[in-house]
Amino acid sequence: MHRELAGPRQSFEFGEASPGGRAATASPGCPAWCPTGRRRLAAAGVAAVAAVIVVVVIIAACKGGGKTAPPPSPDRKPAPPPPPSPPSPEDPFRIGDRVTVMTKDDASKEERANGTIAQTVPALMVAIDGKDIIKQYTDVQHLEEKGFEVGNRVRVTGSRGKDWATGTVTQAVPLYVAADTDDEPGGRLYKHVEHIADEGFKVGDRVRVKHHKNDKFRHGTVTHAVPLFVAADGLGDTGVFYPIVERLNEDPFEVGDKVEVVVKAGGGKKTGRVTKAVPLYVAVDDERNSGGRLYQDVTHDERGPRGFKVGDKVKVKNKDMKDWANGIVAEAWPLYVVTDNDPYDNSRGSLYDEVEHLEERGFAVGDRVRIKDQHTEANGTVTQAVPLHVIQDGQVNAKDNVLQIEHIEEEGFEPGERVRVKAKETDPWAGGTVKQAVPLYVAKDGQSDPWGLYAHVVHADEARIEVDDRVEVKVKEADKWAAGTVVQAVPLYVAVDGHSTQWGLYPHVRRTAKKSPATLV
Repeated sequence: MHRELAGPRQSFEFGEASPGGRAATASPGCPAWCPTGRRRLAAAGVAAVAAVIVVVVIIAACKGGGKTAPPPSPDRKPAPPPPPSPPSPEDPFRIGDRVTVMTKDDASKEERANGTIAQTVPALMVAIDGKDIIKQYTDVQHLEEKGFEVGNRVRVTGSRGKDWATGTVTQAVPLYVAADTDDEPGGRLYKHVEHIADEGFKVGDRVRVKHHKNDKFRHGTVTHAVPLFVAADGLGDTGVFYPIVERLNEDPFEVGDKVEVVVKAGGGKKTGRVTKAVPLYVAVDDERNSGGRLYQDVTHDERGPRGFKVGDKVKVKNKDMKDWANGIVAEAWPLYVVTDNDPYDNSRGSLYDEVEHLEERGFAVGDRVRIKDQHTEANGTVTQAVPLHVIQDGQVNAKDNVLQIEHIEEEGFEPGERVRVKAKETDPWAGGTVKQAVPLYVAKDGQSDPWGLYAHVVHADEARIEVDDRVEVKVKEADKWAAGTVVQAVPLYVAVDGHSTQWGLYPHVRRTAKKSPATLV
């Protein structure tokens, strides 16, 4: 039997001299196996253990600066720390819920603060507004307000009584907001954050801006939403920060739009076409072959039609052509069109004397389509409008030589969406969750690989499954359903009730409740 002490390694055994003590041996008159000898050996062992404990206590006291805690009162036991107060089953917490907690400041003054649930298992953790920390609190109560998501429009202030500023949520937990009047791209922490009905600025929105209160407004186009950058008309930049931004009630400019510009101070005006949207360049009618110029005052020409956009379905004709030919706009200025009869290597297309819109809808990136060629008839997603490229479901490489393509009345897929999949027509359908929309990758239920490719994918008429949702699972169709809680959404892992420390993959999953009782350890 060996004992180790702090400091240089030492050891002793019964029958050898212990450090600082006598040999622990049986009496010469009594062998070690007799009762008296065994008692003496046991007593010697107890004494040796006691010596070790004394040495360890002395070493610990030395490390603590010679101070030791006073012994507790014999009639008073130290109170254990209070356990976290679990929520009621009728009102459980889930990640993202807005709550209020009791906190203490540096002066140990208690006050309530708002925050967001950051974790529910194994302990309830809260991110307090205005602080970049996540902690466990014992007094947690729900707030009657919806949680925050990236992109939400809000108003913020550092303290009550100060001016509010509008902004956009850049991170939900902890809560960061990029104020419209702040050029910090990641946003900042604010103690007070409230939802507002404002939709926020989007890339392409028309606005008016100025740097200082007494400056004149200039019109411009939003080039970046968070943080908010604007390209003012006539300056030629691709977007800078302005402290003062106001929305304009006008359509954004697109290449090919017919517009009117002020060419001289005092009111001289000309019509032309937009050749570039950001920065805003316009080629007036007597400079049609140029790339355009910068103008500060540009307005839509109400007398003219909207221009052509890349991807528009059109019909074209030249003087030497007997009939019209259908095609797709490949470049809006100058106006190049790729016709249905063009060779595949003519990706830019050609110029035509006459171009007219077709009522037929063109193809845009993300459109769901049905493709046919000599060997295939399958669904897919448009990845490039001109020339037209499509990724077939179940494949990762785009096709550029599709003989026939048509729209299907189906919404595109989104990450996190629940779907049904199968690799072959004869396979049974299985549940899964979209990992990536283009190419279309699906995490099939019961499998750990989230990057599955399936030739047949259809929308499932069921809500998304998220962390903390209550579900029922089974391995085989004939098995009984077992209740559990989702611990990871993609791939879908579930902790079955009674086995909360084990995560499992199950081929059959159905959601039973949006919220689950929080499990606190």
